[in-house]
Amino acid sequence: MVHQVLDLSDFEKPAAQKRRDEIVAVVGLGYVGLPLAVALARKFQSVIGFDSSAERVVALTDGHDDNDEVTSLDLSNTSLEVSHLSGALSTATTYIVAVPTPINEFKQPDLSRLDAACATIGRYLTPGDLVIFESTVYPGVTEGHCVPLLEEFSGLEHLRDFNVAYSPERINPGDKTNRLETIAKLISADTDIALERVRSIYADIISADLFACTSIKVAEAAKALENTQRDVNIALMNEMSALFEKIGIQTGDVLKAAQTKWNFLPFTPGLVGGHCISVDPHYLRALSEREGLVPSLIENARRVNDAVPRRVLDRCLRHIATLGRRARIAQVGLTFKPDVPDLRNSLALTLAKDLQNLGLDMACCDPVLEGANLLPADLNCISIDQLMNIDILIIAVPHREVIGATDLSGILTAQSLIVDIQNCLDGRVLPQGTVRWAL
Repeated sequence: MVHQVLDLSDFEKPAAQKRRDEIVAVVGLGYVGLPLAVALARKFQSVIGFDSSAERVVALTDGHDDNDEVTSLDLSNTSLEVSHLSGALSTATTYIVAVPTPINEFKQPDLSRLDAACATIGRYLTPGDLVIFESTVYPGVTEGHCVPLLEEFSGLEHLRDFNVAYSPERINPGDKTNRLETIAKLISADTDIALERVRSIYADIISADLFACTSIKVAEAAKALENTQRDVNIALMNEMSALFEKIGIQTGDVLKAAQTKWNFLPFTPGLVGGHCISVDPHYLRALSEREGLVPSLIENARRVNDAVPRRVLDRCLRHIATLGRRARIAQVGLTFKPDVPDLRNSLALTLAKDLQNLGLDMACCDPVLEGANLLPADLNCISIDQLMNIDILIIAVPHREVIGATDLSGILTAQSLIVDIQNCLDGRVLPQGTVRWAL
């Protein structure tokens, strides 16, 4: 089971023992770090999980993962030791950094948590140690930003005393098929010897391929590019769906036709949020601007995708105008993706707040958040079984618990509008008189 460990900062780390047995510390126990730490604990004799949140550590010690990525059974069957006290890191020989790298209010990269992780690790870094970064960054951050911090706080010299590596996370929250163990893993390091050490660590837990990148910068760039490509492709679909609406055809019908060609990429319009697709492009944009380039495609894609809530809002207001009375609106789903209790950068949440700020008769429900006790306090949230006499039903996030289980005929009025953002009701028989609108 998960054990909470004490602060060992007053104890010296025995250098001789370090090389005989790898002691791995995972810094950051969120969506990325916790599954990684649990997987490592199955293979290594000693694995330490560190998170700055004492509340998070207590929950894990009690066998509960609020993110629903690791089961209570997995937590009870692991030898992982967790702590919010940095001294617990003092015996580690390899540190894996899995802290969030978000953007700030100006949509610039926010490396503050990465900086804090480097400062914390630096206090306990000793000769022979390895630091592996998994957090998403722009190319150059590991060697140009993190290494100087590690040197400053440790008093050690990079390459002479310690090594760094980069192996980007590819976790897909809520995905029970593409898991840590089954996703191809990119690895990179500052020397060939360090790269083999990285390979030996991940080879024990990854059943998929390990792909060695030619440099740390290449691995950093590959991770940022993966999600930026998706953002651009979804932006094209969102832009085309607005055009198709203007000329009176359904985007879903167009996509079905286009997908009959073997090389058509199956992207669909929708709300783009979360901690990856809506964030990573800003890291490449910031680097491009620093290098004197104008990343117009990245900027335009972000602008198009961020504008989708406004388009949905406008459609709702047009329907309200046809009713000639105060409309009752309900939005189902607030998270950034289906079946995941995560509100980070959620455009569904943005849409709900925009509607409520207009003073409309607005209610929200999200069974996934409700089950995790995470419903936003600043929204009028109700249970899905309380919905009735709804004039506009917005299905913003098609949770499995909602689609197919909700009796639409029992909650709608004779002139209801269903805003089916993700086109999840395609082909479903809807109540007579209902208007369905999708991206």
